[in-house]
Amino acid sequence: MRIAKTLFLVSLLFLATGLKAQYVWDFGAKIGATNYLGDIGGGAGTARPFIYDMKLEQTKFSLGASARYFFGNKTAVALHFTHVRLKGEDALSENPERYSRNLSFRNDVLELSTRLEYYFIEINDVGRTWRYKLSFSMFLWGGVGAFYNNPKGYYEGEWVALRPLATEGTNYGAFAFCAPAGIGLHYRYNKRHLIGFEAGWRFTMSDYIDDVSGFYANPDDFS
Repeated sequence: MRIAKTLFLVSLLFLATGLKAQYVWDFGAKIGATNYLGDIGGGAGTARPFIYDMKLEQTKFSLGASARYFFGNKTAVALHFTHVRLKGEDALSENPERYSRNLSFRNDVLELSTRLEYYFIEINDVGRTWRYKLSFSMFLWGGVGAFYNNPKGYYEGEWVALRPLATEGTNYGAFAFCAPAGIGLHYRYNKRHLIGFEAGWRFTMSDYIDDVSGFYANPDDFS
């Protein structure tokens, strides 16, 4: 199974509350923004790596919840559920071929993932107040996940599910795997309340998040 060209980027604001005397558990909610890099939209060229082909005006929301367990001073494992909306439009591309193709899509992706976190910066007393009320941490994270994939196209005033239509003559599943990775930081107040920010990148194992992978099928092949 190959890693697909279609990716999405997520930035999350994370809120949590710690439980137990040792403060080894965090339970929280998150809200943030998401964007998409794939076969629809983009810049003037055919494709550019990383974030250079992303369109900021296509940034959409992300929501979710998480649980995290610290099993060491520098390591933790977390479970995340995330709902993100992805959107792309050829009409926003400077590439003449994509612009004239004029495809668009929207996808509400539901992801469940688990990940390992490594904390490489720990400041237990921010400002050296000697009260130890505010701490700061930075961490790297990576893991594995699965997501529900349901791309839709806008047609005659409504969003139509594209996966059942098999527009390229290929049937692909509603579920696929991904490999999320990123970096984050957080502040913890009184050891119990946490607020932070993280940025993550999802490498997906499906190239059909936008319903585009290869070439559209010959119309004569459709029933």
